[in-house]
Amino acid sequence: MLRARAIGTWLLSSAATLLLISFGSFALLYLVGDPATAVAGSQATLEDIERVRQEFGFDRPLFEQYLDWLGSALTGDLGVSYTLRRPVIAMIGESLPITISLSLTALVFATVVATAVGVVAGLRPEGRFDRFLTTGAVLGIAIPNFLLGMVLVAIFAVWLGWLPATGYRPFSAGPLEWARFMLLPAVTLGVGLLAQQVRTLRSSMIKEMDSGYVRTARAKHLSEPVIVIKHAARNALLPIVTVIGLQMSRVITGAILVEQVFAIPGIGQLTVRAVAGRDLPVVQGLVVLFAATILLANLLVDLTYGWLNPSTRRAR
Repeated sequence: MLRARAIGTWLLSSAATLLLISFGSFALLYLVGDPATAVAGSQATLEDIERVRQEFGFDRPLFEQYLDWLGSALTGDLGVSYTLRRPVIAMIGESLPITISLSLTALVFATVVATAVGVVAGLRPEGRFDRFLTTGAVLGIAIPNFLLGMVLVAIFAVWLGWLPATGYRPFSAGPLEWARFMLLPAVTLGVGLLAQQVRTLRSSMIKEMDSGYVRTARAKHLSEPVIVIKHAARNALLPIVTVIGLQMSRVITGAILVEQVFAIPGIGQLTVRAVAGRDLPVVQGLVVLFAATILLANLLVDLTYGWLNPSTRRAR
């Protein structure tokens, strides 16, 4: 009952947030310049611009235009691209699976490696491995995605020739072919996420191993693997869940850069083309998509946190 009430509260707050974000972005897109001029093109005459303004309804009040867009959006119609004359929902539908594939691969890579490495580092703080890991984590957070991507391409694609430098292959083309094209972009996007998760898990693991319940478990002569894996590591993972939720904005912005570096036809490339071409319906649809993704990620973090920590679930 409490969980259903929490989800209901999340739905209401998320709906209000999406309304505010969608209207704010809608208004902002009109404040940065005349959309009729952008649609008509740089060579258009005044008559052409006025014709476009009337054709697309840019001469109507802003709030009236927004309400029309909102009514259509609620039915799944995000409008038509001004530049390509294609439905926005179809364009997003083509690009979104590619970006989801890249983002999930990067997150899984980062979380799996961070869990193993962070736990080991937390068991022996201030050791050689821990100091090496701490230095590497700082570098991983500091290095920009696009720079890391170019370095990896230079080494593994140009110099060694092991992996393709650019492009994308869908999973339907074969798992190995998909992995060959996905490996470098996923590692590029995942390194920064990995570094932040490792630092968080290391600190959390050190704290858990020094807690009272661990000392009690040792006094009961439980084996060290049981203490580490069943008790300490599970509790140490709680902050990682929160970190992953906070990293969703970094995943989105990082995917935009990574897709540009590796010429991947995902949401990142679609966003760059839409912004450069002042394609307002596409930009508006993408803003709502990004906001909804972050809100959904926060809900999943909350549910996962409650699953890992039953006391938190009962409290709610």
